[in-house]
Amino acid sequence: MLEDCYVRIVEYTRSPSGYHAKILRQALDKKPIDYTTLIRTIIGHECKDLSEVKLEYSKMYDETLHQTIEHRIDITEIKKIFVMIIATGDDLTPKNSEEVSFGDRDRSSSTGTALSAITSKTMEMKSRHSLHVLEKFVKIFKIRHSN
Repeated sequence: MLEDCYVRIVEYTRSPSGYHAKILRQALDKKPIDYTTLIRTIIGHECKDLSEVKLEYSKMYDETLHQTIEHRIDITEIKKIFVMIIATGDDLTPKNSEEVSFGDRDRSSSTGTALSAITSKTMEMKSRHSLHVLEKFVKIFKIRHSN
């Protein structure tokens, strides 16, 4: 048991994205699928980190995470939500609220201010989108488990 913990620590230290890719694969391989682990792992990552996990997953398993989800998850609503979440990781909006700049002359201009406001709004919308997706997950699982 303790040895297993050490192995996991070493795996994570060497490649955090590889470790999470392995965790996702193990959750998808279980019968029934380990949805709790999938939700925690996928929702618990920012877009940049999730993109790295998806890339590492593709390298390790010769198929994309999207393809695996499409083939292994039978419940259409849950499949759609997972696909929507992992597709959000491909978002091309500026990272970490970086301001888009067209040179020194724009820093104090109304253009620079407008771009900063747009970036902030985009980040706020992404946060609301994540919360909305999580609420959908909870609703679907409540419906499935009550039947």
